[in-house]
Amino acid sequence: MKKKAIVDKAEENIDALTLKEIDNKMVEYRQDLLINAYNNYLIEKSMKDSVEDAEVIAYFEANKQSFPLNKDIVNYRAITVYKDDEARAETLFNSGKEDDFDEVLKIVMTSGLPYYDQDSNWYSVESLAAQYPQLNEGNNLSQLLNRRRLKISNDSTVVMIRILNLKQKGSEAPYEFVKPTIKNLLLNKRKLNLLGDIQNELYKEAINQNEIKINEK
Repeated sequence: MKKKAIVDKAEENIDALTLKEIDNKMVEYRQDLLINAYNNYLIEKSMKDSVEDAEVIAYFEANKQSFPLNKDIVNYRAITVYKDDEARAETLFNSGKEDDFDEVLKIVMTSGLPYYDQDSNWYSVESLAAQYPQLNEGNNLSQLLNRRRLKISNDSTVVMIRILNLKQKGSEAPYEFVKPTIKNLLLNKRKLNLLGDIQNELYKEAINQNEIKINEK
């Protein structure tokens, strides 16, 4: 009711030319909404919402220099063990051997404690610190980045984190890190191309059916 009262008062006091301009803008806005909705309908109907990995890889290889990192990123492994298992778990965890890591995971899973095996995924240093808030205490984070491994003891458990790889800000981004970005980029490019083709076809169809007349001189 309050909104209607304000609208009525505005219509009484705004001059006719301004009202006409507003009406025209409303018509244009409605047309834009209809076109946008119809474009989305046609795209969803006509386009596969997927990109083959081969296409993503090819784009990455041809445009590596276009993807510099804007932050430090890492891939890492982390485990939590009870203090009774600390010595054996630390030896296995830090050996760098896959068989040893499998063994230490048996210890972790038997205890029902968490672990993260992120050896093929990349994460920002900020997200790593968010996952392990203890890294924000003192100089824990800088120690981890410098030494590539860190052990944090609590009352009954020990958290061990090991950085497998670190890519610094400004360096070339690894494929797996930018893969989602490239997929979205290629999808958007495909959508734009498809939209242009659809609009051209609709325009030609309208001309052929005399729905649009072209003025000829």
